[in-house]
Amino acid sequence: MNYGIDWIQTRLADLIKLKDGWFNGQGKAITPLAIEKMQNLLEHSKYCQDKVIDSYLYPTTVGGILLEFTYVGCDISIEVLPDGSIDICGVETDEVTP
Repeated sequence: MNYGIDWIQTRLADLIKLKDGWFNGQGKAITPLAIEKMQNLLEHSKYCQDKVIDSYLYPTTVGGILLEFTYVGCDISIEVLPDGSIDICGVETDEVTP
């Protein structure tokens, strides 16, 4: 199934509702700065949404957000940390996306 940019934005709206303790009493709520940074990333990614497939969005237990997706033959992971800093990792795959 193709979970594109629109799905990610809907998922983010759900994750924003998480409170401290969401993961067996340990997970922290996503920080407002992490939410803002992810929203900015998504807004600037709309032009390439037709090439994004298999996207997933997860909260991290420290109050950040992890976005994973496939884009033009690469698996990409973007983690927005609670302080708003961003870690990006990409791995080339054999699969070529549309």
